[in-house]
Amino acid sequence: ITQYREGEPTVNLALTEMPEDRGNLVTPTVPFGEATMIYGEGGSGKSILALWLANIVYQGVQTDWISAIKKNVLYIDYETNLREYLIRNNKLANGMGLDQPSGIFYRRTNEPMITIAEIIRQEIDEKEIGFVIVDSAAMACGGEPENARSTTDYYRAIRSFGEDVTVLTLAHTTKADTERKTPFGSAFWSYWARSVWEIKREQSDKPNIQNMGLFHRKVNNSQLHEPLGYQIQFLPNQINVNGFDITDSETLDTELPMIQRIYNYLRDQDEHKTIQAICDDLGIEIRKEGSMRAMMSRDSGIAKNIKHFGNSLWGIKGKTYVDDVEQILDMTDDNTMPWDK
Repeated sequence: ITQYREGEPTVNLALTEMPEDRGNLVTPTVPFGEATMIYGEGGSGKSILALWLANIVYQGVQTDWISAIKKNVLYIDYETNLREYLIRNNKLANGMGLDQPSGIFYRRTNEPMITIAEIIRQEIDEKEIGFVIVDSAAMACGGEPENARSTTDYYRAIRSFGEDVTVLTLAHTTKADTERKTPFGSAFWSYWARSVWEIKREQSDKPNIQNMGLFHRKVNNSQLHEPLGYQIQFLPNQINVNGFDITDSETLDTELPMIQRIYNYLRDQDEHKTIQAICDDLGIEIRKEGSMRAMMSRDSGIAKNIKHFGNSLWGIKGKTYVDDVEQILDMTDDNTMPWDK
């Protein structure tokens, strides 16, 4: 107790060995050894996605679109019950093609994290846990989520788990009727987390299909990641999770950065487009056309693939458009391509 209260010793940065970048526990969503938060409305799929990530980590899955460092996992549940998670975990195992469900450790509790932190630290040591999922923040803080002290106590508790333990916290959103919502409670929920994702569910008429988007709202020491899409398929005896192209969704596509939406739009068009046509089709309000032109003319990021072709027309570099072909045909006598000759 005395050692815990005294904290870590003071060090001289000039004489301290530079640590290696430990990257991600789950690429590209969860940084290694840091606090990550995923927040969203109820029914958005947070818990299913988190349990699937738990399976990804426990199995040490390595694919071209998601990969993880193999670790033992502890799922701390404040919201449902063991029966529900047994069913989910078995269905996820079937969906992943596993012979048996992942051996994820599960603990249901009602006590605040600051109260049970010592017990959790003991379990982490005994079971060699490397990944802890907390579902969810409001109950885990033990007090009022909008109270800074309650939030700080929670993060102080999970920080005590050690530098090699990665913690993912799930949280609900505020009730504010705005497009960009925040985690329910104190602003410190976002301040203390090293990486924060918002999850949004697509409105769909298919009862067994749930498409969702993860939008990176905050990160430390690196750039925000582009939005990620996931599709969950619910079948009688299995749950399948696959990647999903957000640009295929009419509702989630509007959450993409404006330049990304413009690029996706021009990429799918057969003809060059004016700025006015782009904004009309995407439902973007033009405030200053000059600002739009400047954004689309940048030499960095995805904008570098967008080109002004003259006459106020825009398109994608290297793409052949119908109006290009028509212009070439008008320049030939017999409507054959120059290269055909």
